[in-house]
Amino acid sequence: MKQVVPHVTTSSGWSLRPWRGDATDIETVLLASTDPQIRLFSSAGLVRDRSDAVAWIESRQTADRLDWVIEISGEIVGRVGLASIDRDNQDAEFGYWLLPQARGTGVATNAVRRLTDWAFTDGGLSRLEIKHVPRNVKSCAVAERCGFPAEGLQRGGHFQQGQRQDLHVHARLATDLG
Repeated sequence: MKQVVPHVTTSSGWSLRPWRGDATDIETVLLASTDPQIRLFSSAGLVRDRSDAVAWIESRQTADRLDWVIEISGEIVGRVGLASIDRDNQDAEFGYWLLPQARGTGVATNAVRRLTDWAFTDGGLSRLEIKHVPRNVKSCAVAERCGFPAEGLQRGGHFQQGQRQDLHVHARLATDLG
């Protein structure tokens, strides 16, 4: 079942919008799939061709997943989303990546903060997690800046490229001070 992904507005020149699956979105996913950092840490790194890019975009809106494009002045610079959405338990897990030109600019932090606010109000969620492989220190920094304290290590919590990898787990509750 596909969910309706709302457009999330911001007041600072950037926005979060649903994937449209148009040529620009497809080209962005193809570009992201060639980036060494994205290939290392994201499922977008598994995209090999246009057909894979279309399938990847289509997989972003399902019963348990909502995903947004991050745009600055109409240019796509990344994505942020919620996966493993469990409406009964009111929880979900963040995922995000940025293209090289947006890294180190605060865009990921701002997108995670804005989507956290949305998830705890309009999204009806009460617990959000950020999980990352330990060597992804930039993702860890985003989690900490956004008020997601570290909870521990999930041993073998992620399977990618034929190997199990440990994950650092960060979480935030709707009742936490932001």
